[in-house]
Amino acid sequence: MNLKFKDYINYKTYIVMDSEDYRYIGDYSEGYFAVKHKNGLCGYINESGYENFLFDYVLVNDFKNGRALVQNKKGLYGYIDTDFKEAITCKFIYATEFWLGYAIVKDYMCNFIIDLKGNIVKQLDEEIDFEQIKKILYKNKLISRQMYEESIDIKNTTDIVKMPIVFKQINQTTYSYFNQDNQKIIYYDNLEDRDFIHDFVVVKVDNYDYRIYKKSGKYLKIHSCIDFNISYDPDKIKKVNELKYRVSNKIEDGLVSILELDDVVYRIYAKDKEELYKRKLEVLEDIKAYSNSETIVESSVKTL
Repeated sequence: MNLKFKDYINYKTYIVMDSEDYRYIGDYSEGYFAVKHKNGLCGYINESGYENFLFDYVLVNDFKNGRALVQNKKGLYGYIDTDFKEAITCKFIYATEFWLGYAIVKDYMCNFIIDLKGNIVKQLDEEIDFEQIKKILYKNKLISRQMYEESIDIKNTTDIVKMPIVFKQINQTTYSYFNQDNQKIIYYDNLEDRDFIHDFVVVKVDNYDYRIYKKSGKYLKIHSCIDFNISYDPDKIKKVNELKYRVSNKIEDGLVSILELDDVVYRIYAKDKEELYKRKLEVLEDIKAYSNSETIVESSVKTL
């Protein structure tokens, strides 16, 4: 067993938005907005405005049932969880979003219904319409008639009124948002027919210019950051620098230690050297408890 620590100052790269260059921002769903930048980089923005970049995917979708459909660089589909970890491996040539705990996927042989863990629930031999997932689940007795007949409305009840305005000269409709006092709460008009979802609305102002607003009319400021100790891949750094952002390095108060154990990497974060040393000892004790490598662990403690 090969065991070693590498210590670093907890450097992070903070990216401050200069402009909104997005191909799209998805609607609010289960705490996140799926986004795709103009240069193809994908990720998610949470309800506080913090953005996480996912460099390994060319397409990301909204979260449904704690899973989000993603597509990797090879064109294969899979699913991530809300910790942005791949919960179901990208190995399908086509897949749907989850609905009531089930999704339909297609490999090179046939179609399957899978559950949230990726287990095959049933093989579908006939040709299917992937848009009819609810009908397929009902036909295969995975949901009740009541579930089939009901529609799920994820929109919150708000006092915001969406008002379409048609410009006949250019044959275009834009949408404005007003409160109960008939006051326009968002300065920009929306080029897309979007409603408020859980008190958020995504406004498309222009091509590549999307903005997120709360029902108070306040703009959600977007912040992005990348841990440079982890994202050291030159290709990832290049993608970040292609964005129209101001990039600045900052040393946070804190340390990080990278523990490599038989090709498995663990990250230990701490405020100072004393806390880092204590956490290292805890990790080594855990390794000692679940392995037969007592000698190696004791020698590692001596070198801390």
